[in-house]
Amino acid sequence: MFFFSSKVMEDNERSLIEGRACLEAALSYLKLGWSVLALCPPDHVGVGLVYRDHIKTCDSPGKRPWHSWKEYQSRLPTDREVNGWWDQLCNSNVGIALGPVSKLIRIDVEGQSGEAKLLEMSGGDLPKTLEFSSGREGGGRGLLYAIPDGAVLRTTYEKPKAGEEVRLQAKGAQTVLPPSRHPSGKKYIWMAGCGPTDIKATMAPSWLLAKLTAKADGRLVR
Repeated sequence: MFFFSSKVMEDNERSLIEGRACLEAALSYLKLGWSVLALCPPDHVGVGLVYRDHIKTCDSPGKRPWHSWKEYQSRLPTDREVNGWWDQLCNSNVGIALGPVSKLIRIDVEGQSGEAKLLEMSGGDLPKTLEFSSGREGGGRGLLYAIPDGAVLRTTYEKPKAGEEVRLQAKGAQTVLPPSRHPSGKKYIWMAGCGPTDIKATMAPSWLLAKLTAKADGRLVR
C-alpha cells in the first residue's frame, strides 16, 4: 500500500511539474502573438472537475481544448485568461488556434505513407520552418508556416493509409505544441534548430497556400 501511495504521489508531482512547464510555454507563445489554448491532459485526470462533459465527447486525450475556444479563433486570450485556465486545471497540455489569429498553419504528417504523400504533394518544396515531433508511436511531426494577411484558408487532409495521413490545418483547427505530453507517454519536442527561440515561421510555400485556399463558394482550389 505504501508503494502504491508513493507511486501515485510521484505521478501527481510529475504531472504538476509538466503542467507548469506547459503554462510557461503558453505564456511565451502568447508573447509571440499566438492564440494559446489549454488542452486536456493525456490521462484526463481532473478534467471532469472543471468541464464535466469533456470526457464524454473527447476521443483525443491530450489533444483537445477542455474549455470553449471558438472566440480564440478570432482573438488572442489575455495573460489573465491563460493563467486562469491553468489555475483551474494545472496539468493541462498547451496548444494554439491556427489560422489568421496566430498567422500560422500546420502540416501534420504521420507515418511513412504520410511522409511519402507529403513529398508527392510538395515536390520537395518544404522550406525550413518551425517544426516539432508529436510523440506519436510510429513517428509524427508538425511544421508551422506563416500565412499572408487576409488569406482565406480551409483545413484539408490526405489519408494514403489507415492510421497514417497528412493534414493541412488552418482556421477552425488547433494544434498541440511542446512540451505537451502525448498519450504514448512521450512529449512533443521542438526539433533541433527549429523552435521559436531559434527561428521564426517561414512563409508558406505557394503549393501549400493553393491547397488551403478556399473559393467564395467554399470549395478548395485543387
